[in-house]
Amino acid sequence: MKTRNSTHFYLSLIATLFLLFAICLQVFAQTITVDKSVQYQTIEGFGGFGPKKVWWDSGPYYDAEYLNQTIDNLGVNIFRTQIYWDGEQSNDDSNPNTFNWAGFNFGPTSDNGKQFPFISALAAKGSKIIGTVWTPPLWMKLFTDSTRIPSQCYNCNNCAIGSPARKPCGGSLNPIYYSEFAEYLVAYVKTLKQQTGVDLYGISIQNEPWFANPFEATVVKPAEYADILKIVAQRFEAEGLTTKFFGPEHMAEWSWGIQTQYVNKILNDSTVKPYLDIYAVHSYVDGVTPDYGSAAGWTNLYNNITVAHGKSRRAQERLVDRPLQERRIRNALRSKRSRARSRDARPAIETATFTRARSRLRQRTRRRLVRASGTPRDGRGFFRGSDRGSEETLRTSSRSRLRER
Repeated sequence: MKTRNSTHFYLSLIATLFLLFAICLQVFAQTITVDKSVQYQTIEGFGGFGPKKVWWDSGPYYDAEYLNQTIDNLGVNIFRTQIYWDGEQSNDDSNPNTFNWAGFNFGPTSDNGKQFPFISALAAKGSKIIGTVWTPPLWMKLFTDSTRIPSQCYNCNNCAIGSPARKPCGGSLNPIYYSEFAEYLVAYVKTLKQQTGVDLYGISIQNEPWFANPFEATVVKPAEYADILKIVAQRFEAEGLTTKFFGPEHMAEWSWGIQTQYVNKILNDSTVKPYLDIYAVHSYVDGVTPDYGSAAGWTNLYNNITVAHGKSRRAQERLVDRPLQERRIRNALRSKRSRARSRDARPAIETATFTRARSRLRQRTRRRLVRASGTPRDGRGFFRGSDRGSEETLRTSSRSRLRER
């Protein structure tokens, strides 16, 4: 009996293996036809954000190794940078149609001016530059709507609501200053060109406009966004600037609903639609928590933007998934600390806690990028991060791939 059972088992095993082999032959025998004349998607580039060191630290902010690793090794050819608010501390004059250049400060010690050598070096290596506004100059903002004021503000170490040091976080752009805001962005683009010879490739008038984020932010609702975009773009057009407009940089998933409001106010308005060149999105749930959405959501985004309106799309920000608290720490590291806040005044225990959290974040990010180093262009889109950890992860990822080769 035992012999018959064993024989039956081996015969069954052989039959199963033969069947699997036959199935494999059938699968491998399939013909796949690739029609090179049919184009489904255009990938313009792969992007990065920020220098080797944050701008509120002391220089140097980048070096040749950083440029080589990001551009030559990783293939980053589009860099996104922040357009800071401190280029016009107060209104340059009462006329938004004329420039009082003495009222602007894009000098080498300003947050914008510090970036100009870096932008020049990037452009010299063939990289395109996109500038994004997190908040306009603070004197242009209103704080009358409590729903647009975040409960926390990293820029001033969560100082009291109403404190002047808290103005970078939340609020709205005062409608009476829409034209002044347009003047400010024109002044930035013209100064960048004058000082570096670089033509800004793209500009976004507001980062993540729906959310009152706990870092530099301004809440711009869909109808407001459309009005601001039209005024800014028309001013660029009048000045002869060819910078492309990206936006609105809201969350990517179509099924969440808010995206439809931006599409309706921007793309369904024939007076606004021509001014938006590229529809840009982020892959988060709420501006903080990472989420890649769903296949159906991305398909709807494609159908309702690219197919319906002929607009190309960009994932301006995509992030390797990590816990919410670490995500907030990374944003805090990247955000400009208010001048009212002194690092030296920060309690020692807070500094130690922050440093430990930053170290854990860097280690986790490094491990994940090393695991993904075999496919550095795997759809993650524009890398986030402008602290020293971003440079370390890029370098680790690059060296890992070199060892594999």
